[in-house]
Amino acid sequence: MILRLTINAMNKINSKVFDIEPNSDNQIPLSEWYINHFKLGHKGYFIITESKSLYSIIEPSVGISSKKIFKDRIISLVRKLELESNLAINSIDTTEVYICKTNNRSVLGSQNDLIRMAEAIFYYDGGSNKDLSKINETPMSYTKSFPDIDIEVEIKRRRDF
Repeated sequence: MILRLTINAMNKINSKVFDIEPNSDNQIPLSEWYINHFKLGHKGYFIITESKSLYSIIEPSVGISSKKIFKDRIISLVRKLELESNLAINSIDTTEVYICKTNNRSVLGSQNDLIRMAEAIFYYDGGSNKDLSKINETPMSYTKSFPDIDIEVEIKRRRDF
């Protein structure tokens, strides 16, 4: 699994060193995730986005102060995603987790749009963060996709390839 972190996310986990760049020939479904860190009010959050389907998760960043804690939290989020999406247990390989630099500005642009949507939800609801998961219901106009549906389609497409 490849985690591509922005500078903000690297600062949050108190790390300045990226792992060695893994072989990019890997075409395993859901193997590459982009992670950014942002603040809403006085609380910090990670936005975690799958690179192909643009499926995103917003997770509070409280208590994450090292690479090990961060990787453990990501693995638990992946297991939760598998259960919620009716995927087979351990279908997303987390045996090797690499932290690398971001390399796709379009995914980061999508994340920035979703962060603005999360800010709008947050301020519209009077500072509540309970509905931040609604960002996955937002269609991405330039990809013509609905990420909450397309994540399963992407997995099936790659599995049948």
